[in-house]
Amino acid sequence: MSRKPPQPRGVWATVWKNFFKSLGIARGPSGTVVGKDQFGTKYWEIPSVDNKRASRWFEAVEKDKFDQEIPVEWEAWLRGRRKVPPTEDEIRKNNAIQQNAIRKAKELEEQDAAKRPMNIEPKREPEKKSFPEYKDYEER
Repeated sequence: MSRKPPQPRGVWATVWKNFFKSLGIARGPSGTVVGKDQFGTKYWEIPSVDNKRASRWFEAVEKDKFDQEIPVEWEAWLRGRRKVPPTEDEIRKNNAIQQNAIRKAKELEEQDAAKRPMNIEPKREPEKKSFPEYKDYEER
């Protein structure tokens, strides 16, 4: 029976071991690519093990831009609100519904603006003074 040589046990040995590991191969995400959205963002997943929640994340195209848009369907998948990632057809259908709603809202706004009379000025309230004036407390 062969035995492994003893591993060094110490803080500095652990630090050096981890340091040399980090210099090794450039590691990428260890999951699988599940999909890609219209902006080019990739979505990754590590499936759940032992009834734990699946690990999901995304890799943005522009890594320095933190206010990037994420489609609603992908955000729901990332947060675990849906089990199956969205399909391109589903996203296209939802975008068409959204564009139709925006178009209808503009039409309603134009109709409402056409019904309103144009020459009515809004009421102006009289200027309010910053402090109340009381005759009883005035100096003479």
